[in-house]
Amino acid sequence: MGDMVRPLYAIGDVHGDVERLLKLLVAHDIIEILPDQTFEWKKRDVVVLLMGDVLDARAQSEAFGDLAFQGTTSDLWLMEFLVIASKKAARVGSSLHALVGEHELRNFKGDFGGASLYHMRDAEARSRYFGPSGNGLHALTSVFLTSIVYNQVVYAHAGLPLNMTSVQKPLVNKRVGAQMLANQKLVDSLTDFVQHNDYGHAPTADEQEALNTMLRRRGATCMVVGHYFTKGHGVFAGWDGKVIYTDVGISRAFMPSATSASSTILLDDGSGDLRVLDLNGQTHAVPDADLNEPFPNSGTLNSVRYA
Repeated sequence: MGDMVRPLYAIGDVHGDVERLLKLLVAHDIIEILPDQTFEWKKRDVVVLLMGDVLDARAQSEAFGDLAFQGTTSDLWLMEFLVIASKKAARVGSSLHALVGEHELRNFKGDFGGASLYHMRDAEARSRYFGPSGNGLHALTSVFLTSIVYNQVVYAHAGLPLNMTSVQKPLVNKRVGAQMLANQKLVDSLTDFVQHNDYGHAPTADEQEALNTMLRRRGATCMVVGHYFTKGHGVFAGWDGKVIYTDVGISRAFMPSATSASSTILLDDGSGDLRVLDLNGQTHAVPDADLNEPFPNSGTLNSVRYA
């Protein structure tokens, strides 16, 4: 990703909500929507990183089902948007990447159970998209990464597993490649890599030390994750400030009514000082959360994690 430390915007799990993602990118002057409904990349010399689980908008709440997505753009369009946007970003010295999450791998393997019922109205088209000759493979292999270390920070969808297998270790900090996806053993290991839940609870002393050792070996000070839904409480840190949680519920599948907390993302302005960035452009320090204590009206972090 280059030697220059450019500002990095880390955006939590989008889960198929094209419109809310575009709202975030426009609000932070990263892209501009043109009158003909095309777009251009505006912000030069920045990195934008989607934290995984870009796909799938199956509503959690039966109270509103999938009505929230009727009339919206398909999450398959979102995959194509990422391919086009990454090229437009490169033209102005910026980069767009996404971390692979379990929902990308589920779709690639033909499991569409997480897709919105509205987005699944053409199941055949979805099957073609992720089939051997569809565009899904190109999108995955041109935009998605397993994890990265940037400016002394590890970024991984569910965090690097505390006890990585010998097969998983070579998957760290790699572009998702066609050969990787063609190897069932590697796909299964990558699936475990991106959907484990090692950081969905308060750590024991041994777990904290294992994380600290892992970070030291990678020359990193902390780790940023998606995957663990903070349920309306915005971006926050746990594990002695070493794990920062960014899955704030951007998608209306998880937060039907957008709130200020569900619109927050993480910003590294290049100084190494990670800050929460609000939709209005204001930043503030990443707050700590006691993962032993229940969050108001939501239960503990562990109890609100979703598959």
